[in-house]
Amino acid sequence: MCFKGQDKRLTNSNKQLLERKAHLNDCLLKLHDAILNDIKKNKFQKLAYEFIEFPEVIPVALAGKGSFTMKLENKAKKVDIIFNVLPFSNRTYVFVASVKKYKKELEAYMSNCNSGLQLINKVESWMIFNSTHWFIKPSVWENISESDKLEILESIGGGGNQDKYGKFNKTIFNEIKLKIIKIIEAKSSKLELSHQEFILKEKNKITFANNKYM
Repeated sequence: MCFKGQDKRLTNSNKQLLERKAHLNDCLLKLHDAILNDIKKNKFQKLAYEFIEFPEVIPVALAGKGSFTMKLENKAKKVDIIFNVLPFSNRTYVFVASVKKYKKELEAYMSNCNSGLQLINKVESWMIFNSTHWFIKPSVWENISESDKLEILESIGGGGNQDKYGKFNKTIFNEIKLKIIKIIEAKSSKLELSHQEFILKEKNKITFANNKYM
């Protein structure tokens, strides 16, 4: 039997794809214009940004575009951002930017990143949900168990491995996370219950092959 016309699912899919492309082009054009303006004026005028100099090496170079929804006061806003992670020999620079009107939302989005673990979680989420343009240190990837490697790869682009808050629930950067956890535990003999629960959750996300961290 022959049917005329396209399958509705295909039509809807094509429509959604065109809408996403239009949104992406609009977003990048606004950011492009803001960046050019601020370069010409030699000051931040139309661009809002957050910059973090992290005193440890996060072993990935990353560039991407993402978005988040933030509710400040009474209205939820979807905010488009661009971000870069630039590792050096003894530190890492993290840069996140949006157009100026979302300055407060951007500050709130990055407000918890003074915690090393939270910053690393955010970078891992960018790698999985927002960007395929990243380059990881090979030895870091090699130390992850084969089953976890497969789950991580299958999650790229919005697959599985999200908790109920939409956060990535696997660890990619095992070594640096464990280093930070040990420092926190050594310095804080009595952690608050919420901090204890957070540390335990991070330990349960470790993906070392053969449980070598135990």
